Amino acid sequence: MSLAKELRSIPIDPKTLKNFGLVVGLVLILLGVWFLKTGRLNPIPFFAVAVFLVASGLAFPRLLTGVYRVWMGVALCLGWAMARVLLSVMFYAVVTPLAVVLRLLKKDLLKMNTGKAESYWVARLETRTQESYKNQF
Repeated sequence: MSLAKELRSIPIDPKTLKNFGLVVGLVLILLGVWFLKTGRLNPIPFFAVAVFLVASGLAFPRLLTGVYRVWMGVALCLGWAMARVLLSVMFYAVVTPLAVVLRLLKKDLLKMNTGKAESYWVARLETRTQESYKNQF
């Protein structure tokens, strides 16, 4: 599914907008308090945006529709990018070294290098009954 279709499929109702305003507002308040204690950044913009989000979420949730759409668009783009980054890291950090080690040890876990065989079928040693398929877990 494309990002645009995914963004259009996100439900935007007053309850969702209210929750968005309250949660993000609370996080911004906590960040403002932390910056106030550490003195690293000016906490006033955090408090101002938090007050706007919380007040809008409680009184007029529909005011947050544009902000919510932008927020979710950024979240979807980040999710799309991070999924590719994490999958790439996993592939090159786990799968590739494992393949190199298996090749060095001459292991063939898939039994693909069996030569010219008439069939690659692996016969099962045990037989199954209809009863064995019930209550599998």
